[in-house]
Amino acid sequence: MSSFSCEENKGLHCEEEAEQRLLEHVIEEETQYQQHHRRNGISRVFSYSTPASPRFIARFRLGGYKIISNDMVDKKCSICLEDLKLHQFFAQWPCEAKHTFHYHCMLNALRAGNKCPLCRHPVEAAT
Repeated sequence: MSSFSCEENKGLHCEEEAEQRLLEHVIEEETQYQQHHRRNGISRVFSYSTPASPRFIARFRLGGYKIISNDMVDKKCSICLEDLKLHQFFAQWPCEAKHTFHYHCMLNALRAGNKCPLCRHPVEAAT
C-alpha cells in the first residue's frame, strides 16, 4: 500500500505526463532539426557520421548539463579548446572516461555525430 494520498498520486501522475509531453516535444524539435540540416541527400552520402538520435539529444537537452564549479576551472573543453569557466554549463559524454565538454559544444557534437570526439564511444544513432 502506498503512503501517498490520492491527491499526491494525481500530482505525481500529472507531473510525469507533463515531463513525457515535454520530452516528446523536444524529440520532435530534434527530428525537425535533423531533417532540415540533413535535407540534401547528397550531403548525407558524403557525410561519414551519423548524428545521435533525436530521442538521445532530447534527453540530453532536458537534463544533460551541470554547472562548472571551482574544481573544474583549470580544465579545457576538448572540442573548442577553451577553458571551462565558473558557472558555465558543461556535459559529460556517457563513456567510461566521462569526457567533459561545454554543454553547447557537446550538443553540436551530438547533432553532428553519435561518437565521442575523443574516444569514439557511441551513443544511440539517428536512423
